[in-house]
Amino acid sequence: MSRFDDLLLKAKTVANAAGKKTGELVEVSKLKLEAVQINSDIQKAYERLGSVVYEQEKTGADNNDLIALCVSEIDGLLVELSDLNAKINEAKNTVKCMSCGAENPEGSLYCARCGSALNQVEYTSPVTVQAPVEEAAKEPASPAKATEEELSGTQEDNQ
Repeated sequence: MSRFDDLLLKAKTVANAAGKKTGELVEVSKLKLEAVQINSDIQKAYERLGSVVYEQEKTGADNNDLIALCVSEIDGLLVELSDLNAKINEAKNTVKCMSCGAENPEGSLYCARCGSALNQVEYTSPVTVQAPVEEAAKEPASPAKATEEELSGTQEDNQ
């Protein structure tokens, strides 16, 4: 019976790993679908910008405010797309090379395609916003916040 139990345990482990991978794949697929939608929105915004610029040149009307609005919309969408691509890379456990765009396994120091040093800071966990000093003094610090504050103080001292 011992061998049967070992086999059953191994089968459960494999099934759990497969389930986890499937969940990760579904999450990446959802994020990619969202990225496609944002790319479509960016394309439409570029088309609107082109129409506004065309009308301005053709009629001589001053559409600079409308042009600035279109440019602002495009910039916002590009930032949103960049953040989403970072989430996709994080979900896939990859790091994107800033030089050539190749995806490399997380933890790699150098790009497998071009050999450039990979910037690991870009794909770390999200930055937490600290409360202003006055508010921080009112609220007792949690153990996690205290540790972060101690670390940041230590890092500042070392610099």
